[in-house]
Amino acid sequence: PRALIRYAGKNGLVITEITAGTGIVDKGDETDTLPAVPLISGPSPLDTAFNLLAFLGHQAARDAEVTIFETAKDGFNLTIKAGLLLSGGDRQILFHAKKLPQQFLDILKEGKTEVVFIADNEAGRAVVEKTLRVLNIPFSPGTFSFTLPGKTDKASAATLSFPALKAETNRGALYLINFALDRDIGELLRTRW
Repeated sequence: PRALIRYAGKNGLVITEITAGTGIVDKGDETDTLPAVPLISGPSPLDTAFNLLAFLGHQAARDAEVTIFETAKDGFNLTIKAGLLLSGGDRQILFHAKKLPQQFLDILKEGKTEVVFIADNEAGRAVVEKTLRVLNIPFSPGTFSFTLPGKTDKASAATLSFPALKAETNRGALYLINFALDRDIGELLRTRW
């Protein structure tokens, strides 16, 4: 694949393809057809959760007012400002950076609002796992390998391996990584697998 040849060239390895009968293969410069690997990490853990939700196609509201007590029912109003609020169907998910009193959590749970606590110093991976878990998206950590089929007697010509968190979404497998992935390798992975 051209993406692999470009990546190897950027790292000092020149690959020359030779085929029987025609000689040296020149694929020319192919234009990049895919965008760069999307970045979901943000300046804060709540930003990371927001970016992941958006990438997965969810629209979360920032700084949304959530009612705990209402005047008509409780004699007074009490609202909290959610870091993020995701509404869908008869369920809401509130992402909050501060611990809430158990009484508030119980009231929210009765109202079919699930609360996800994301601390200001939460690690990115923990934020991603909490977000996937609350969305009921199955995921598993591991080192994942992808082989390039070769045209020789060998089973494969190359293997790409990397650590990731693999999530099974309705659009297929999603590999979440915590390192910069070269654009050419990203293109190769998305076009081949």
